[in-house]
Amino acid sequence: MEREFGMGLDTLRGKVVVRALSCAISVALVSVSSGNTFAAAAASRSLIYELKCKGGSSSHNIYIYNGTNSREPIYVMVSKDTAWAIADFVVDVTSLALGVGAVKGAVKGIVKAGSIPAKVKNILDLHEIVKLAALLGTTAHSGAKGALEAKKKLVDALKKNSITINPGECVNVRNDSYLGKILSLDVSKYASLFGARPVRLLVVHGGTYKSAEGASGSDMSWLAGDKSLLPVKHGTIVQVDLGRLKEKIPFE
Repeated sequence: MEREFGMGLDTLRGKVVVRALSCAISVALVSVSSGNTFAAAAASRSLIYELKCKGGSSSHNIYIYNGTNSREPIYVMVSKDTAWAIADFVVDVTSLALGVGAVKGAVKGIVKAGSIPAKVKNILDLHEIVKLAALLGTTAHSGAKGALEAKKKLVDALKKNSITINPGECVNVRNDSYLGKILSLDVSKYASLFGARPVRLLVVHGGTYKSAEGASGSDMSWLAGDKSLLPVKHGTIVQVDLGRLKEKIPFE
């Protein structure tokens, strides 16, 4: 870090603090003057999390910042890889199975049969189910039998089995206190499995219920926008890393 920026870490952190404080105060003042108290509160929260989230640390943290324009949270699931069975990273398998079954039943006849996974075995299969659920309740498929009920069942199951990140918040999704609540394995088992290796992320947008699934390096951090998960520069949570933009993960 010191070689990369040509300055000591304390100096670098000071610059990050000054930049974050300046941005947050500016946004907050404009928001308050325009009567947008929600935006003002979000600006204040962004300052707090800018100071808290360093991003790209040597301890293999993966921070995700909810920078979406909606007032809804995002839901994050973490898997070791695409071969990991659902039962390995989901605590409440029963609720998830009910949600998946409801969605599969509701989309029959409105999507091609081949687009519905026969079995939901891993995070890739679950991503396909979430994409189908996002269709339910839209104008095109509002007439699907049990559409809204099926969607609600899956969403409720996702909430139980995911890390919730509220608007303007930043969370280290590899933190034991978060993973311990959603993974079925105990801390000692999954800590040794993750280590410095990449992981798979499934992020569900709480406003649109569109989802993004893809790989994350062990020291990458992300900004969740309305259309994509965007990689951010080390030491920040809001500065998109243009050099790694090809690694962005779109919401589908």
